[in-house]
Amino acid sequence: MSSAQFSLDLRGLEAGRSSQTGDLDVVVPDAAGHDESHRLHLVCHLDVQGRRIHTNVLVGGEARSLCHRCLTEFARPFETRFDLILQRGGELAGEDVVVLAETALELDLTAYVREAVILEEPIRLLCRPECKGLCSQCGQDRNLASCSCAPPADVRWEALKKLSDPREP
Repeated sequence: MSSAQFSLDLRGLEAGRSSQTGDLDVVVPDAAGHDESHRLHLVCHLDVQGRRIHTNVLVGGEARSLCHRCLTEFARPFETRFDLILQRGGELAGEDVVVLAETALELDLTAYVREAVILEEPIRLLCRPECKGLCSQCGQDRNLASCSCAPPADVRWEALKKLSDPREP
């Protein structure tokens, strides 16, 4: 079952490697500003080395997107990964280190996952590479049917037509 939050359980972590998994649902805006829901599965590989915990998070799942050409909703696979270095107590050792309280029992990874998802969002989302989009005049989905609209005239060429047409004064 997916949830709106995913936390790493920091209780009882011993030196060495371990893994934790979970599911997470997030909604982020795509490049066009439409909300896009992601149903994600997370696999977190932890490597405890003294006060530091090196964390590699693998994120995979499915996103529900809106095609930027024809506005059809479609499902697409999603995958990314990111690393975090956690440190129990002490001073901030660098901008890539997340400092935790000595007594921290868990760390909510939801914001980090959401940021990784946003960074992996493509600029153009298409339901398929050969999507024909919508007719700019009548709005017909050209993937489903053709329309009888004439292609719009390109007014940028009108001045040249006047130069080449001897009948025009």
